Amino acid sequence: MTLLRRLPLPPPPPPEEIRAWPDRQSLLADRTRALREGTHVALSLRELLTVGFLALWLSLACYLCAKGALLCLDHQDWRQYVPWLLLGALFLTGATGSVALTHRRDRQLRQLLALWQELDRDPASVRQWSQPGRALAWAAGAIGFGALALAFATGPATDLAGAAAFLLAAVHSAAKALDHRRRVRREL
Repeated sequence: MTLLRRLPLPPPPPPEEIRAWPDRQSLLADRTRALREGTHVALSLRELLTVGFLALWLSLACYLCAKGALLCLDHQDWRQYVPWLLLGALFLTGATGSVALTHRRDRQLRQLLALWQELDRDPASVRQWSQPGRALAWAAGAIGFGALALAFATGPATDLAGAAAFLLAAVHSAAKALDHRRRVRREL
């Protein structure tokens, strides 16, 4: 497995008309396995690093655009600000596309986990799939991204977009940790 390959999502539960578990224990075993795999993917360190990388990429793109805009407002020659604007637009297009794809994948995963969790309730299985250490890492990531956003916000005007990007990453990380906590509490 390469570092760039994403972890696979667990399969969805079978449609209601063809569900055929021999007994409740088989259903609970499949459900626990899917919740464990899905939680492993949702709260993986790779996903947390991806969020950080995308925030950095987005802040760099916004910096390039802001630098070009400031040069344009200073009435510089077009050869000085157009390359900044073009490079910023190129980076911004790639960053926003990657953020959109990551958001879509997270939404798919949340829906899959919700479908599996709706099948039945098994408080005894929570210990097998809850992974509190990973949720704590995401909460710590949210605090770290918030601190970076604050650091960018106190810098020059061109860094304000970086503050927004890292604030978005902090909100995303905190929401992911809280969503996991809500899922565990619903089970208990």
